[in-house]
Amino acid sequence: MRFTNVPKEYEKGLSLLADFLAIPDVEVAFEKAEGLTLTEKDGKVVIGCGSERDALRALSMVPRFLKEKKPIRQSAKFDTLCLMADCSRNAVPKVESLKNLLLHLASMGFNALMLYTEDTYEITEYPYFGHLRGRYTKKELKEIDAYAAALGIEVIPCIQTLAHLNAIFEWPAFGGYSDIDDILLTDDERVDALIEAMIKTARECFRTRRIHIGMDEAHHLGRGRHQDIHGPEAKSDIMLRHLAKVIKICKKYDFEPVMWSDMFFRMQFNGKYYVEEGELSKEVTDKIPPEVALCYWDYYTTPEKEKLLDHMFRCHAGAGREVWFAGGAWCWSGATPRNVFSAYVTPKQLEYAEKYGVKNVVATAWGDDGAECSVFAVLPTLLLYAEICYGGDLEERCPDCFGISYEDFMKIDAVEYFGKSESPFIQKAALFNDPLIGRLDKSFAVSDLDKKYAADALTLSSVPEFRYSLLFETQKRLAAFLSAKVYLSRDIKTAYRSGDRDALKKLASERIPEVISLFDCYHSAFRKQWYTLNKAFGFEIQDIRLGGLRERLVAAGLRITAYLNGDADRLEELEEKDLSFNPGGPGTPTGWWVGASACVK
Repeated sequence: MRFTNVPKEYEKGLSLLADFLAIPDVEVAFEKAEGLTLTEKDGKVVIGCGSERDALRALSMVPRFLKEKKPIRQSAKFDTLCLMADCSRNAVPKVESLKNLLLHLASMGFNALMLYTEDTYEITEYPYFGHLRGRYTKKELKEIDAYAAALGIEVIPCIQTLAHLNAIFEWPAFGGYSDIDDILLTDDERVDALIEAMIKTARECFRTRRIHIGMDEAHHLGRGRHQDIHGPEAKSDIMLRHLAKVIKICKKYDFEPVMWSDMFFRMQFNGKYYVEEGELSKEVTDKIPPEVALCYWDYYTTPEKEKLLDHMFRCHAGAGREVWFAGGAWCWSGATPRNVFSAYVTPKQLEYAEKYGVKNVVATAWGDDGAECSVFAVLPTLLLYAEICYGGDLEERCPDCFGISYEDFMKIDAVEYFGKSESPFIQKAALFNDPLIGRLDKSFAVSDLDKKYAADALTLSSVPEFRYSLLFETQKRLAAFLSAKVYLSRDIKTAYRSGDRDALKKLASERIPEVISLFDCYHSAFRKQWYTLNKAFGFEIQDIRLGGLRERLVAAGLRITAYLNGDADRLEELEEKDLSFNPGGPGTPTGWWVGASACVK
């Protein structure tokens, strides 16, 4: 491409994005403007912009502008539009993957990326910190930071300085650092030194002045070794004392801290975070250090609960501190993303963020329980955040940024989509429900799941080839496997309990081998996806989980055969009465259910 009058600091980013998106070889002139504009003058495309963020977003629109010749004018509602990518739950994206992700973020108009790293970054003084977990080296972090800076994107370290550090406690080297659960032992010199090393490392690797220090969900703080050493003490007092130390270290290394806000609400509301009434008292707000910004996280509140949203934003605004909002780019309920649910809850949440003057917005892509779903599978949700921010159109912008229609990209949700805004979270339960014991058989409220999953495989096959077709291939293989497997345990029980030996023989000799073959196809596709996008570390957990599932499929066939051959006089595991997994609760088992073959963390 030929650029004229381009600010020198934009040149590298524009060149990188033009190559990535294969922008046509046209001449593009730049001029100063508020927000971004695209017009044509003297046969040239003219981009008006006031920041590199706007310039790169505008560049992604050039091919469409050349076809339509319609002037474009947009401006961002939020000063910071950030993705938080979870790099700590088994999956640690390769540096090259993060560079591709940064290019996508730049094309959409994001200007920040948080790397959520509990222990997956190198700290020189602590060799066991992130050992065998795929941690980023300091060199890699500096490379990521420099690449992002060329694209006008700020990389913000997002670490944990209190809880969520369970992985380090697997090593005896950190045996004395734990209070209880995944919580650090506060008021301990060794822990203070570790936290200073964390923040010092962040200063070495990143140019930003902002740092997210975590400090969320420390529910049992002070109830373990801290209590043994110091005696009983109010959780809030322990946390505030620890927070003061962390802020002091942040100041030392020229960082401005952001933290999750839930612990302050839990002080006020007897352990609860989301509340529809009652204000944060002055006693609580006075305890919030003025140097720390509060990040209100909410991934669940639907538009029907508008009162709750309004109240939570009002409470945060009333705290007298800078407020961030973090919503969800749902990819943490199994192998399948939930862009549809994200699209359902996000517009109303961001409407209230704008109403209450929140200027910093984060889309969080957590990887809870194994990171089975790739962050690239929620690109449609990230685009939604961007278009709400800029007032753009999803259908127009999806081809601009990804080379595929929004409708087609959203088909990535097929396995977990049930024609409702809130799908019932059953993919993971269907995957790991034991094929012989069938612990969840009585709980599947949705009917004809086998037919649904077969149709999903066809839907996924209909999507044209594009950059992330490997994600669709994995989902297609998953759908085909689930179609054959979902009612396997039910069918085995029915045949056994009715004394239908012919049906049992067919299940053992035909159905189960077919299910295993389809499983192998899924596992192979998942493996290819993982090793293409992530570092190798972490897939051992998937192999152990899925390997256990495969062995149970094999065992089901062996048990049936033993019974038919007379080597077992009965199948006692099939003679227990079926019970609902959660009587009186949701009719369908949720994605949070972790089966016996999936309990390896």
